[in-house]
Amino acid sequence: MSISSHINVATILAMLALMAFAGLLVRAALEDLFERRIPNLVCAGIAVCFFLYAWVTPQPVDWLGSFSVAALAFCLGAFLFARGAMGGGDVKLMTACGLWCGFELSLIFGLVVSLSGGLLAVLYLLMASLPWTKSDPKPPTMRLLPAAWPDQKTSSNKKAAYDDLPYGIAIAAGGGWVATELFLRNIIIMEGIS
Repeated sequence: MSISSHINVATILAMLALMAFAGLLVRAALEDLFERRIPNLVCAGIAVCFFLYAWVTPQPVDWLGSFSVAALAFCLGAFLFARGAMGGGDVKLMTACGLWCGFELSLIFGLVVSLSGGLLAVLYLLMASLPWTKSDPKPPTMRLLPAAWPDQKTSSNKKAAYDDLPYGIAIAAGGGWVATELFLRNIIIMEGIS
């Protein structure tokens, strides 16, 4: 087996790990939207995908950066969890995504998560302020999303609507940005080899 075919196989395996990462991010976002929980297996799967990716990728892996960002994400998340501002699943998801970021992608990850979370919060505050009648607190199109729509109690209390914010969606958006960046880098590597 030649060196170039070995690198191509390694790059393809790395891209498969990235696609699994992206799929798990979608699963985490949907679980958080509909159930208000992110399963431990999803977060563990994201971490396992990182280690598989790091093992096969032809790109250098910044181990110190990956573990440092994950540790920082965990500490920040644990602080927010203790204050009641973030759920445990969100903390685990942010920590697992931190592995993928390293130092190089941590700022863009944080920026995308912050902007997505802010947009999500504004959307939820707007939804909570809509004047629905007492007999029908949800519009017909939103009856399919029971956990995603603030209920009658929260529609009169903007703080409560924000407390129920599925922040896993914003974290998944940040992780998706990281996955896309790494995926494009692997395509460039593959094109350079051909």
